[in-house]
Amino acid sequence: MIPELERTVLPPDDLLPPHIQKLAAERDKAFEAADDFLAEHDALLSDRWEEIYEARDMVAAAEAATQGKDPMKVPSELEKARALRPRIVGAARGLVRRANQADQKLVAEWRKAVADLAPVARERLEKAAEKYEEAYRAFEAVRAEFGDAAYLARYVRAAQGRYMPDFQGGPQTPRHIDSGAQVKAAPGPLELKEVMDSFKRAENQPVERMVKVVNDRNGMVLTLTEAQARALVGSSGGKEVGLRILEKDDQ
Repeated sequence: MIPELERTVLPPDDLLPPHIQKLAAERDKAFEAADDFLAEHDALLSDRWEEIYEARDMVAAAEAATQGKDPMKVPSELEKARALRPRIVGAARGLVRRANQADQKLVAEWRKAVADLAPVARERLEKAAEKYEEAYRAFEAVRAEFGDAAYLARYVRAAQGRYMPDFQGGPQTPRHIDSGAQVKAAPGPLELKEVMDSFKRAENQPVERMVKVVNDRNGMVLTLTEAQARALVGSSGGKEVGLRILEKDDQ
């Protein structure tokens, strides 16, 4: 049975004192030697090593027979493996043990030195906190600017249709452009996508314009949606009383 390699992961080398870096390099060298040896002798160290080498002997014997050669004269890999395996297993155990001991030594020394990293950790944390706060303020500002842009798109659409709302531009929370509904997604890429999807929907929906209908007989003017106005003027009753839609230039 080969023991497992147990390699402890430490912080990057630039955070380690020189004597720990040296021990880490020695540990890594021992692990590399063990890894290379285990990989090189993977088949012989397998729990199924006899099956593997027996299968190889069968294939070699079959090839020899096919070529008209004596299969009994083909060197047996299984016999060779039986002779080699005790030494290979012993060497593997030794290399793994040496690597693990180097790791244990490294960890023991690192425990003694790790407290020296506390000031560095504090400095890194404080600098990262400053960057985080600065980036978040910038994000909030850009998000509010995006909200204002979304409002302008919503206003332009609304102003073409049923009513002319009072303009209320300025930094604000993004909302749907087609309906003005609140965004369900959390601030970030999903919120951005939800708002832009609402803009695409708005572009594909016709704006219901408002038009004026005048009665030429009495001068009365009605403001209706375009569909309502055309329905009224297009009816026989509308024509009989002199109703007509004012063209945009006339309004």
